[in-house]
Formats: sequence, structure tokens, C-alpha cells
Amino acid sequence: MIGHRPPRYDLRAAQQTDLEISESCIRRAGQSLIRDRPIEVERYMRSLFRTLTPADFAHVEVIRPRAGRVIRGDVYGKRNSDILWFIKFRVTGSTILMSCHEAEHDLTLADGRVLRR
Repeated sequence: MIGHRPPRYDLRAAQQTDLEISESCIRRAGQSLIRDRPIEVERYMRSLFRTLTPADFAHVEVIRPRAGRVIRGDVYGKRNSDILWFIKFRVTGSTILMSCHEAEHDLTLADGRVLRR
């Protein structure tokens, strides 16, 4: 992980807490899946999140809103069903899935592997 920050959150611990997923996150993920029903998309996202391993870590993303506090999320990349997924989460008591969608570009993982879109 030379040149990379380590993950901000403990992945295994995050996978053991309640996972909060917003409707907008479900809609965006649903655009990449054949599943039409939001409940099926949500199940898929939960399952995908549980399959993440420390080796899937890419980087910490920092979001600086115009107002409010800086938000940091751990970004992971995972290829599943021929889709490269961009998965970002943070932990605030429960685990909040901030993004889960088809990657818009290649992802370089912390160990140097590159997942091509």
C-alpha cells in the first residue's frame, strides 16, 4: 500500500453492523442490473457488500461539502456479474453505503492491481 492511505474503517466490523442504503443508491445500482424491483437490487447490494475483502480496497475518498463537515468514505472495487462495482461506505454507528454503482473508470486497488472497467 505504498503511497496510499490505509482504510479508514475496519471492513469486517462494518460488515457486521446494520447496513443503511438510500433509495437513490438503490436506484443507481439498479440501472446496472437486470433486476427491476428495488427489493431485489437492495438484496444484491447487501450480498455484494458482504463479499468485499481487504484486498478489494482502493482508496479513501474525501468529500468536502460547501457547508458542514468533511465526509470520508472507504472505496472498494469488486467485479461481479461482469460489472466492475464502485462501492463506498462510511461507519457512524451503523454502516452507511454511500455509493454502489458501476464504476465510471478503472480502479487501482491499494495493492497495485488495476480493475479495468
